[in-house]
Amino acid sequence: MSDRRPHVSGDVLASRYELADLVSESLGASNWRAVDRVLHRNVRVELLPADDPRGPNFLEAARRSTSVTDHRFLRVLDLLQDEDGVHVVVREWAKATPLSRLLAQSPLPNRRAAAIVAEVAESLAHAHDRGLVHRRLTPHQIMLKESGAVRIVGLGVATALAPADHQDSDDDLAAYRAADVQALGKLLYACLVSRWPGGHVDGLRAAPTEHGHLLRPRKVRAGSRMRSQMSSTSRRTPARTFRGRRRCP
Repeated sequence: MSDRRPHVSGDVLASRYELADLVSESLGASNWRAVDRVLHRNVRVELLPADDPRGPNFLEAARRSTSVTDHRFLRVLDLLQDEDGVHVVVREWAKATPLSRLLAQSPLPNRRAAAIVAEVAESLAHAHDRGLVHRRLTPHQIMLKESGAVRIVGLGVATALAPADHQDSDDDLAAYRAADVQALGKLLYACLVSRWPGGHVDGLRAAPTEHGHLLRPRKVRAGSRMRSQMSSTSRRTPARTFRGRRRCP
Protein backbone atom coordinates (compact mmCIF):
# COMPACT_ATOMS: atom_id res chain seq x y z
CA MET A 1 0.00 0.00 0.00
CA SER A 2 1.01 3.65 -0.47
CA ASP A 3 3.07 5.45 2.13
CA ARG A 4 1.00 8.58 1.57
CA ARG A 5 -0.26 10.03 4.86
CA PRO A 6 -3.89 9.32 5.80
CA HIS A 7 -6.47 11.91 4.87
CA VAL A 8 -7.35 14.43 7.56
CA SER A 9 -9.93 17.16 7.99
CA GLY A 10 -9.06 20.13 5.81
CA ASP A 11 -7.67 18.11 2.91
CA VAL A 12 -9.08 19.25 -0.43
CA LEU A 13 -9.70 16.72 -3.21
CA ALA A 14 -9.67 17.73 -6.87
CA SER A 15 -9.44 21.39 -5.76
CA ARG A 16 -13.11 21.17 -4.82
CA TYR A 17 -14.12 18.83 -2.00
CA GLU A 18 -12.84 19.82 1.44
CA LEU A 19 -12.92 16.99 3.97
CA ALA A 20 -14.64 17.96 7.22
CA ASP A 21 -15.56 14.96 9.41
CA LEU A 22 -14.66 11.29 9.20
CA VAL A 23 -17.96 9.40 9.33
CA SER A 24 -16.78 5.79 9.18
CA GLU A 25 -14.14 3.39 7.90
CA SER A 26 -14.88 -0.06 6.55
CA LEU A 27 -13.35 -2.62 4.17
CA GLY A 28 -10.42 -0.31 3.47
CA ALA A 29 -12.56 2.64 2.42
CA SER A 30 -13.25 5.81 4.39
CA ASN A 31 -16.42 7.90 4.39
CA TRP A 32 -16.39 11.63 5.06
CA ARG A 33 -18.65 14.60 5.33
CA ALA A 34 -17.09 17.14 3.02
CA VAL A 35 -17.90 20.59 1.70
CA ASP A 36 -18.28 21.22 -2.02
CA ARG A 37 -16.40 24.51 -2.36
CA VAL A 38 -18.01 25.23 -5.74
CA LEU A 39 -21.67 24.71 -4.82
CA HIS A 40 -21.20 25.50 -1.10
CA ARG A 41 -22.99 22.44 0.23
CA ASN A 42 -22.25 19.34 2.27
CA VAL A 43 -21.57 16.12 0.40
CA ARG A 44 -20.67 12.56 1.36
CA VAL A 45 -17.24 11.51 0.06
CA GLU A 46 -16.12 7.89 -0.11
CA LEU A 47 -12.39 7.30 -0.58
CA LEU A 48 -10.28 4.33 -1.62
CA PRO A 49 -6.46 4.59 -1.74
CA ALA A 50 -4.79 5.15 -5.09
CA ASP A 51 -2.96 1.82 -5.10
CA ASP A 52 -5.91 -0.30 -4.03
CA PRO A 53 -6.56 -2.80 -6.86
CA ARG A 54 -10.29 -2.62 -6.17
CA GLY A 55 -10.36 1.03 -7.24
CA PRO A 56 -11.76 0.52 -10.75
CA ASN A 57 -14.51 -1.76 -9.40
CA PHE A 58 -15.27 0.80 -6.71
CA LEU A 59 -15.85 3.57 -9.22
CA GLU A 60 -17.69 1.30 -11.65
CA ALA A 61 -20.08 0.11 -8.92
CA ALA A 62 -20.87 3.72 -8.04
CA ARG A 63 -21.46 4.49 -11.71
CA ARG A 64 -23.81 1.52 -12.05
CA SER A 65 -25.73 2.56 -8.96
CA THR A 66 -26.85 5.71 -10.78
CA SER A 67 -29.21 3.50 -12.80
CA VAL A 68 -31.31 3.08 -9.64
CA THR A 69 -33.36 6.26 -9.46
CA ASP A 70 -35.18 5.48 -6.20
CA HIS A 71 -34.86 8.68 -4.15
CA ARG A 72 -34.15 6.78 -0.92
CA PHE A 73 -30.68 5.79 -2.13
CA LEU A 74 -28.14 8.59 -1.78
CA ARG A 75 -27.46 9.95 -5.28
CA VAL A 76 -24.00 9.84 -6.83
CA LEU A 77 -22.93 13.39 -7.72
CA ASP A 78 -19.37 12.88 -8.94
CA LEU A 79 -16.80 10.15 -9.68
CA LEU A 80 -13.11 10.88 -10.01
CA GLN A 81 -9.50 10.16 -9.20
CA ASP A 82 -7.76 13.10 -7.61
CA GLU A 83 -4.28 14.34 -8.42
CA ASP A 84 -2.81 11.64 -6.15
CA GLY A 85 -4.84 8.91 -7.83
CA VAL A 86 -7.22 8.41 -4.88
CA HIS A 87 -10.54 6.93 -5.98
CA VAL A 88 -13.36 9.27 -4.99
CA VAL A 89 -17.12 8.81 -5.00
CA VAL A 90 -19.17 11.88 -4.11
CA ARG A 91 -22.78 11.43 -3.02
CA GLU A 92 -25.47 13.73 -1.73
CA TRP A 93 -25.35 14.41 1.99
CA ALA A 94 -28.35 13.42 4.08
CA LYS A 95 -28.80 15.33 7.32
CA ALA A 96 -30.15 12.31 9.12
CA THR A 97 -29.60 9.96 12.06
CA PRO A 98 -28.44 6.35 11.60
CA LEU A 99 -31.10 3.87 12.62
CA SER A 100 -28.47 2.12 14.73
CA ARG A 101 -28.18 5.20 16.95
CA LEU A 102 -31.94 5.29 17.53
CA LEU A 103 -32.09 1.57 18.32
CA ALA A 104 -29.26 1.96 20.82
CA GLN A 105 -31.69 4.12 22.82
CA SER A 106 -34.84 1.99 22.49
CA PRO A 107 -36.80 -0.22 20.08
CA LEU A 108 -39.28 1.39 17.69
CA PRO A 109 -43.08 1.16 17.86
CA ASN A 110 -44.42 -1.68 15.72
CA ARG A 111 -46.00 0.52 13.06
CA ARG A 112 -42.93 2.70 12.68
CA ALA A 113 -40.67 -0.35 12.41
CA ALA A 114 -42.90 -1.89 9.75
CA ALA A 115 -43.08 1.37 7.79
CA ILE A 116 -39.29 1.80 7.71
CA VAL A 117 -38.60 -1.77 6.60
CA ALA A 118 -41.36 -1.57 3.96
CA GLU A 119 -39.64 1.47 2.44
CA VAL A 120 -36.26 -0.25 2.47
CA ALA A 121 -37.81 -3.34 0.85
CA GLU A 122 -39.36 -1.26 -1.92
CA SER A 123 -36.04 0.43 -2.63
CA LEU A 124 -34.18 -2.89 -2.67
CA ALA A 125 -36.69 -4.29 -5.15
CA HIS A 126 -35.86 -1.43 -7.52
CA ALA A 127 -32.14 -2.11 -7.09
CA HIS A 128 -32.55 -5.85 -7.68
CA ASP A 129 -34.52 -5.12 -10.85
CA ARG A 130 -31.44 -3.24 -12.06
CA GLY A 131 -29.13 -6.12 -11.20
CA LEU A 132 -27.65 -4.44 -8.11
CA VAL A 133 -27.46 -5.77 -4.57
CA HIS A 134 -26.64 -4.22 -1.21
CA ARG A 135 -25.07 -7.09 0.81
CA ARG A 136 -24.48 -5.04 3.97
CA LEU A 137 -28.00 -4.04 4.99
CA THR A 138 -27.72 -3.27 8.71
CA PRO A 139 -29.14 -0.48 10.91
CA HIS A 140 -26.09 1.72 10.31
CA GLN A 141 -26.86 1.79 6.58
CA ILE A 142 -30.36 3.17 7.16
CA MET A 143 -30.68 6.90 7.83
CA LEU A 144 -33.78 8.66 9.15
CA LYS A 145 -34.35 12.36 8.57
CA GLU A 146 -36.20 14.58 11.05
CA SER A 147 -39.22 14.42 8.75
CA GLY A 148 -39.19 10.62 9.06
CA ALA A 149 -37.96 10.12 5.50
CA VAL A 150 -35.77 7.06 4.93
CA ARG A 151 -32.38 7.17 3.22
CA ILE A 152 -30.14 4.19 2.41
CA VAL A 153 -26.37 4.20 2.05
CA GLY A 154 -23.93 1.59 0.78
CA LEU A 155 -25.67 0.24 -2.32
CA GLY A 156 -23.19 -1.99 -4.16
CA VAL A 157 -20.25 -1.04 -1.94
CA ALA A 158 -19.68 -4.50 -0.44
CA THR A 159 -19.60 -6.08 -3.90
CA ALA A 160 -17.23 -3.39 -5.17
CA LEU A 161 -14.88 -3.87 -2.23
CA ALA A 162 -14.61 -7.63 -2.64
CA PRO A 163 -11.15 -8.88 -3.77
CA ALA A 164 -10.33 -7.37 -7.15
CA ASP A 165 -9.83 -10.76 -8.83
CA HIS A 166 -13.23 -12.10 -7.71
CA GLN A 167 -15.89 -12.39 -10.41
CA ASP A 168 -19.46 -12.93 -9.28
CA SER A 169 -21.35 -15.72 -11.00
CA ASP A 170 -25.11 -15.80 -11.58
CA ASP A 171 -25.39 -18.12 -8.57
CA ASP A 172 -23.48 -15.58 -6.47
CA LEU A 173 -25.83 -12.78 -7.48
CA ALA A 174 -28.88 -14.92 -6.69
CA ALA A 175 -27.40 -15.66 -3.26
CA TYR A 176 -26.73 -11.95 -2.67
CA ARG A 177 -30.32 -11.07 -3.53
CA ALA A 178 -31.57 -13.75 -1.15
CA ALA A 179 -29.26 -12.41 1.56
CA ASP A 180 -30.69 -8.92 1.05
CA VAL A 181 -34.19 -10.30 1.59
CA GLN A 182 -33.08 -12.13 4.74
CA ALA A 183 -31.48 -8.90 5.96
CA LEU A 184 -34.88 -7.20 5.73
CA GLY A 185 -36.23 -9.69 8.25
CA LYS A 186 -33.25 -9.10 10.53
CA LEU A 187 -33.74 -5.36 10.18
CA LEU A 188 -37.38 -5.62 11.25
CA TYR A 189 -36.43 -7.79 14.22
CA ALA A 190 -33.78 -5.26 15.26
CA CYS A 191 -36.27 -2.41 15.00
CA LEU A 192 -38.64 -4.23 17.36
CA VAL A 193 -36.17 -5.31 20.05
CA SER A 194 -32.88 -3.42 19.50
CA ARG A 195 -31.01 -6.71 19.04
CA TRP A 196 -29.46 -8.15 15.88
CA PRO A 197 -30.08 -11.77 14.83
CA GLY A 198 -26.84 -13.68 14.50
CA GLY A 199 -24.40 -11.54 16.44
CA HIS A 200 -23.28 -8.08 17.50
CA VAL A 201 -23.79 -5.53 14.72
CA ASP A 202 -23.54 -1.72 14.68
CA GLY A 203 -23.35 -1.55 18.46
CA LEU A 204 -26.45 -3.71 18.96
CA ARG A 205 -26.20 -6.82 21.10
CA ALA A 206 -26.90 -10.24 19.62
CA ALA A 207 -30.52 -11.36 19.62
CA PRO A 208 -31.32 -13.97 22.28
CA THR A 209 -32.03 -17.55 21.26
CA GLU A 210 -33.69 -20.55 22.84
CA HIS A 211 -32.83 -24.08 21.71
CA GLY A 212 -31.12 -22.63 18.66
CA HIS A 213 -34.06 -20.47 17.59
CA LEU A 214 -34.59 -16.73 17.89
CA LEU A 215 -36.95 -15.66 20.62
CA ARG A 216 -40.09 -13.97 19.39
CA PRO A 217 -39.90 -10.17 19.68
CA ARG A 218 -42.77 -10.21 22.17
CA LYS A 219 -40.83 -12.49 24.53
CA VAL A 220 -37.68 -10.37 24.21
CA ARG A 221 -39.64 -7.24 25.05
CA ALA A 222 -41.37 -8.89 27.96
CA GLY A 223 -38.02 -9.99 29.37
CA SER A 224 -36.59 -6.50 28.95
CA ARG A 225 -39.54 -4.94 30.75
CA MET A 226 -39.24 -7.42 33.62
CA ARG A 227 -35.51 -6.74 34.02
CA SER A 228 -36.18 -3.00 33.93
CA GLN A 229 -38.89 -3.28 36.59
CA MET A 230 -36.69 -5.42 38.83
CA SER A 231 -33.80 -3.00 38.46
CA SER A 232 -36.08 -0.05 39.23
CA THR A 233 -37.53 -1.78 42.28
CA SER A 234 -34.12 -2.67 43.67
CA ARG A 235 -33.02 0.97 43.32
CA ARG A 236 -36.11 2.34 45.03
CA THR A 237 -36.40 -0.22 47.86
CA PRO A 238 -33.56 -0.54 50.40
CA ALA A 239 -32.38 -4.08 51.09
CA ARG A 240 -33.34 -3.69 54.76
CA THR A 241 -37.00 -3.40 53.71
CA PHE A 242 -36.89 -6.91 52.28
CA ARG A 243 -35.10 -8.19 55.38
CA GLY A 244 -37.80 -6.61 57.52
CA ARG A 245 -40.54 -8.23 55.46
CA ARG A 246 -39.02 -11.64 55.89
CA ARG A 247 -39.37 -11.21 59.69
CA CYS A 248 -43.08 -10.47 59.41
CA PRO A 249 -45.40 -13.42 60.11
